[in-house]
Amino acid sequence: MAKNIKSSELASTVAEYLTEYSEEVTDACKEVVDDIAEGVMNETKAHITWKDKKYSGSFALTTSFEDKRNKRVTWYVKSPHYRLTHLLEFGHHTRKPRKRC
Repeated sequence: MAKNIKSSELASTVAEYLTEYSEEVTDACKEVVDDIAEGVMNETKAHITWKDKKYSGSFALTTSFEDKRNKRVTWYVKSPHYRLTHLLEFGHHTRKPRKRC
């Protein structure tokens, strides 16, 4: 709907509408961040080839940073199973045998 405003109020009215729009976009982006974080959680649980409920049950999401315009969500493996992650991804490191003289 059209709203009649005076020319002296134009700047403040435009600023008000831009602020409302900015807040709507920021809220929508934060919801997308949460949706993607949940997608990461589901995708990692789906790619586990072994059925260890203790390890997959220790996956977690935490909001590591959030302010008025930004949000960061971190995926991690809770204690004590975080130590398994490197071994499960890369396996045990084996040493090459020494050459004997």
